[in-house]
Amino acid sequence: MKLMRGNVPVGRSARPGVVIVIMLLGLMLLASIVFYVFNAGRQVERRMRTQNAADAAAMAGAGTIARGLNTVAMNNVATARLIAMINVLDSLPMAIDFSVQDLTEDQLDDVEAELQAINSQLDSGVSDDWMRRMLARMADPSVDDSAADIDRELTAIDSYFQANPNFVPDMTYYNAPSGDTGAIWKAMYALDALSELTLTWLPVTAQESAIDSGDELLSTSAVVGQSLIAPVMPTFPWMRGVFDDYERPVRFGLLPGSDGRLWADSTARGFGQVDDTTLRRGPFDAVFGWRRMNGTNGGSGGWVPGPGRAPIPTGAYGAFEPTRYSVYGPHQWMQQRMPYYWRRGQSYDRVAYWVDRIAERKLRYLWRGDDTLTILRPEWEIDPLLDDERSNDGNDHTIFGIADGTETDDDGNRIRIRETMYVVTEIKSSVPDNDGDAADQGVTWDYINRSSWNVPFVYIGRRWRDPRNGPPFGIGSTTGVSWTQLEDYIWRASATYTTYEDSSIGLPLQIDHYDTDANGNQIPVYVEHTVYWEMDFLLVGINIGEDVEVGNPYAGFNRNASDAPAPYDFVHDDMAFNDDNNTSPYLEYLGVARYNNTPLFWPSRFGNQPYNSMVGVAEARVFNNHSRDLWTQMWHAQLVPVQDFAGWVDLLNTGQSDAADIPGLDASQLPDMIDYMKSIEPVADVMLEH
Repeated sequence: MKLMRGNVPVGRSARPGVVIVIMLLGLMLLASIVFYVFNAGRQVERRMRTQNAADAAAMAGAGTIARGLNTVAMNNVATARLIAMINVLDSLPMAIDFSVQDLTEDQLDDVEAELQAINSQLDSGVSDDWMRRMLARMADPSVDDSAADIDRELTAIDSYFQANPNFVPDMTYYNAPSGDTGAIWKAMYALDALSELTLTWLPVTAQESAIDSGDELLSTSAVVGQSLIAPVMPTFPWMRGVFDDYERPVRFGLLPGSDGRLWADSTARGFGQVDDTTLRRGPFDAVFGWRRMNGTNGGSGGWVPGPGRAPIPTGAYGAFEPTRYSVYGPHQWMQQRMPYYWRRGQSYDRVAYWVDRIAERKLRYLWRGDDTLTILRPEWEIDPLLDDERSNDGNDHTIFGIADGTETDDDGNRIRIRETMYVVTEIKSSVPDNDGDAADQGVTWDYINRSSWNVPFVYIGRRWRDPRNGPPFGIGSTTGVSWTQLEDYIWRASATYTTYEDSSIGLPLQIDHYDTDANGNQIPVYVEHTVYWEMDFLLVGINIGEDVEVGNPYAGFNRNASDAPAPYDFVHDDMAFNDDNNTSPYLEYLGVARYNNTPLFWPSRFGNQPYNSMVGVAEARVFNNHSRDLWTQMWHAQLVPVQDFAGWVDLLNTGQSDAADIPGLDASQLPDMIDYMKSIEPVADVMLEH
């Protein structure tokens, strides 16, 4: 035993508990480090979650505001378009009825008059092959967009309207035949109610969106976490206008406001501020691009040029810098698209013409308050010399008899000629008196195809245009125009003009000789070719129709009623847009998120902060870089650096009384949140930079 104890001094005892104590101390230290690391990591994770919740709250609240403003802007624009639709859509049945003849009608309408006169002329013969082929094409129903093809299409539509007379009025009339308010009117009233509800409840819905978005990231109950935006009850100055505020947008595509062209006594109150007279002029310009540069009118037909105007295509116009432009609105836009807008000015029917004029009269019912408006009802007489010569139209009249005053109506009164219609074909040739051989088309002769007219085209002039006395319209020419009768009801205008080149009729560019200029340079002088120009006129008939009343879809509607649909907009004088980006203090929001800061382990050691929470903040703004109104639906939201932290704290503090009105907002958490934010005001700028 002695030997086994080795060198241990006799009488000194061992301390077996020291190692255990040291081990326990080490474990405690290790546990403390683990707890610290865990709490620190959890703190970082909560800090990130809190900041993300603040970002989400700011963007959700601001995004809800932006969507609400865009909704109101969309509703304003949609209502303006619905007003235009009432006029244009309600004009369509009458416009189509004026173009085609149904089984209940005796009088000839536009397209039937053309076709009967053309077919009669083809039956009696046409000496010129080139004109005969053009007339045959117009009368051929198998040819797309021929007069016969158009007549078939329009007759089908007219038959539907005749069989369903209330189809359109049940949509367009305020007091619809169904006994209810028209469907379009219901839509306008619904949009008006939606706009008012949107603006009224937008503060609450914006705050609710902020709360829901932030709390979704906090992933906890409102007892330990809360998110919201400041101001607690977001608001901005807005107003409801009056129905007459729609006139300027509908007719001119401009924002509501004073305008010397307005028919109604507009009571626009603060509406109509135009941000920029060149670039930003309301939604129909900024959003839809409904504008015309340098006064161009979108390619309307214009006047019919004669030979003195060189009827040879000169190619596309070169590029130019626009110096001015005009804006147009939904009424004109819709007129251009209903119906056959793709061939407006290039169609043998006048549906677009009638829609334009009937819709304008209906618009006058609305804002001018006219009692009864009328429009000319087509009734074509196409028999020139002998009754029933070209048509069986149920009367005993002839064109020249009416024109010469030898025929009167049943009461002995003189019949008025309201319009005169011709079918006109125009050619050019390199040789005189071209017979129009098809094999020579494009070699020695060709049709003149103008961009705004058919080949041939239908010309309708006001009052009587007597072909016995010369062309039905003025023709400019430097060589004089001869007027010759070819057939019983076909006349020809002839003239010449010169050109240096026209490959479509075999005239090349040729050098005749060279001249020498003052610098000794050789200048080519080109051969001037003579072009023989001819325009043939087939007399279709005269319109002896009477004026008929235009229906009023606004009967029973009081545009001055307090509940009449009206646009909504900011009170511009109070919005204080303060920069070129169209930002306003009313449209800036601070997202705030609070999260419980209590450590999970050893809270007495690690959780001795004066405020048992952490707070994240983020600022967002709502802006529209195209306008400052509630018409242009381009409102956006974006996060921006937090500015004026102390001002936000004051705004949040003064808004505590509104918290009780916000569903989902725990007002009891606001005092701690505000106290914490006040405590860091002195260092807020430094903290927000990190």
